[in-house]
Amino acid sequence: MRFHMLDNVRIALRFLQCKNIKLVNIQAEDIVDGNPKLTLGLIWTVILHFQISDIVVGQESHVTAKEALLRWARRSTARYPSVHILDFTTSWRDGLAFSALLHRNRPDLLDWRSARSSLPRERLERVFHIAEHQYNVTRLLDPEDVDTPEPDEKSLITYISSLYDVFPEPPAIHPLYDIKAQRRLKEYRELASNFYLWLREKMCLMQDCYFPPILLEMKKLEAESTKFKNDEILNRQRDLQQLSHIYLELQNYFESIGERDLESELEIDSLEKSWAHFMMMQKERDKTINEEIKRLERLQWLAEKVYREIKTCDGTLEVLKQRVKEESRRIEQLHPFDAKELVDLLEQDVHMFEVQIQSIFVDVRSLIDGNYTQATELQEQFQGLDQRWAELCSQLHKNLLQPLSVVSFPVEERVVTKHRIKINETRIVDTNPHFRVLNECIGWCKARLKQLTEANYGSDLAGIETELKVQIEEHKQLEKFCMKVDKCTQLKINFYTDELNLYSDHLRQLHKIYEELLILSTKRTTDLENLHNFVQSATNELVWLNEKEETELSRDWSDDKLEIRSLEQYYELTQFFSGLSSVNQVMGGSYGQCIPKAGSLDNKSFSWLIIWAVYPESIFAE
Repeated sequence: MRFHMLDNVRIALRFLQCKNIKLVNIQAEDIVDGNPKLTLGLIWTVILHFQISDIVVGQESHVTAKEALLRWARRSTARYPSVHILDFTTSWRDGLAFSALLHRNRPDLLDWRSARSSLPRERLERVFHIAEHQYNVTRLLDPEDVDTPEPDEKSLITYISSLYDVFPEPPAIHPLYDIKAQRRLKEYRELASNFYLWLREKMCLMQDCYFPPILLEMKKLEAESTKFKNDEILNRQRDLQQLSHIYLELQNYFESIGERDLESELEIDSLEKSWAHFMMMQKERDKTINEEIKRLERLQWLAEKVYREIKTCDGTLEVLKQRVKEESRRIEQLHPFDAKELVDLLEQDVHMFEVQIQSIFVDVRSLIDGNYTQATELQEQFQGLDQRWAELCSQLHKNLLQPLSVVSFPVEERVVTKHRIKINETRIVDTNPHFRVLNECIGWCKARLKQLTEANYGSDLAGIETELKVQIEEHKQLEKFCMKVDKCTQLKINFYTDELNLYSDHLRQLHKIYEELLILSTKRTTDLENLHNFVQSATNELVWLNEKEETELSRDWSDDKLEIRSLEQYYELTQFFSGLSSVNQVMGGSYGQCIPKAGSLDNKSFSWLIIWAVYPESIFAE
């Protein structure tokens, strides 16, 4: 009955709607009345949802079933010659794509070479037959349905989705190529992937610049780093060597297939570069850890030193407080001069204690700057000590210095005042960083001035040359030092009133010493150059004298032609005097001032040459 048929169709349509399948303008009457267009559309909708939509499982959510099926087909037929799947129509017409799909999964059922040499419809018939009889894939198509100018896309998608159900994932081993090499490639890819992931993980660890501020934790971290280097790194280095060996074996395989079926990050060159970068990072991290441990050890030692000094200063402070208390009771009973002497001694001890406190302050500041874990606690202890010291100074001033100031002792009062000013000046110079820079410059100039004053000029020609080179370099450094002097002058703007006057006094001292240093360095450079020129000329003349001396000593005085030889001797003596002319010029010129320095040379020939050069007329007159 018609109403039964309509009711059955309505039940089917409601079921499809419950499955979120959109039915557009399809009514039960259209199906019962046999509307071919709407009936075929409904059938395709059912096929597309219940058979093809499962393909998207495991894929991206935004990829449609058709796109997922096309990707699967391309992946399954990859690296088959003459197979290029672009769509679900003409790409399947010649039957090669179907043959490649079947051969990739079951190479024992289909010979690829035979399939390539066959006609398109023969290929299609063979694939459809094998799929039907071996895997029960319903033969929805005939070769004539595919080998046409415009194959039906929906029919092909339906049949190919049936093949997807049979072969959902292509085997890792490609049947067209060397199976042993592909297994080796699979082994390489797995090992390289693990190696690459390990490298990325450890590189992130090496980039972690946070270190615990505790020495014990840092030494523990150092031990872990050493164990990591001795165990894991050695194992991974062996893995890299194994990868390099496998990759070398796969070279022929890559050449045979005409490509490198590997991700770029898994190439051996890329892995070796990443490994080299990782080793450099690991080396830098170890270096940083060692430096941090040394820094924490220095801070630990400094903290222990501060703790001991604070404890010692606490005892000293109590003693000084007791002394101030006792002296304040005795001061009225003592003679004023004796009281002044006692107060001066006590003030000196207080000054020495101030120096200790200042030293502790510098150490505590270093601990704070170094982020030492217990720096805050030590700072609080120091602040308590400093506060007690301030109270001591206040008591000293109130109970001793102030009462003595009203007593008429002009000379002694000036002494106490002068000593107090000296204490304040010392405190400013020691604590102010600009004063420290200025004092360092003054100390450097004084050291260089002493060095130039005590420097010698060398004992021979080579020594003079060495001294000259050293002096030239030191003079260049001295000229560059002018920038530090200028910097000290610019720092003058940071001071006012009394501090400005004190800084100006030190700055004038620096300028005076630096000018003396420049003058002395310039003079020494000139003296060394003159002395070098003199000794060089004297050396040349000594060579000439030695040659003439050998000639005179070998002369035969029994020769009958003595008169002629005498003339020749006279001629040679004339040459001798002309040879000494250059030395005479040296002696008479500006170099003559350097002759006293040449007297220290350990060569008697130079001294003899100086005598001949200075007194030639008197020697030959005799």
